[in-house]
Amino acid sequence: MVLGGIAGYTIGHYLWLLPDGDFTPFAHYLFNHIPNFNEVDYQNAQSLYLTWRYSILFFSIILPIPYEVFSITAGAFNFDLFGFAISTLVFQGFRFFFLAWLIITYGSGVKTFFRENLKIIALISAVLFLIIIIATKLGLL
Repeated sequence: MVLGGIAGYTIGHYLWLLPDGDFTPFAHYLFNHIPNFNEVDYQNAQSLYLTWRYSILFFSIILPIPYEVFSITAGAFNFDLFGFAISTLVFQGFRFFFLAWLIITYGSGVKTFFRENLKIIALISAVLFLIIIIATKLGLL
């Protein structure tokens, strides 16, 4: 789990950044060939990612998006590797232990329920998560 996340992080990091912090030729290629995407847009996205980094990784446990996407973007946006590894261990571990507990407690029907209703569960969770974020920003929580 953590080693796979670190592998994705490494791929994302070395595809985008050189050891001195400059962009790789691959990154420059994307800047030159994707319309309306440049270094400023990358830096804006990086700033947002680094502002919300742990929230994004926590939120990833309920989304039907492969975790590899989040690990690669963490590397591409130069997320702290140690913080990434620890949050991957905690958040993904929580996800697997929670699902295991549900299956042990309520039986194998839980797997079927999650498979059939994953989009609805993800949507409800995303809305609740956004409400919590907005309420926190407004000082209501």
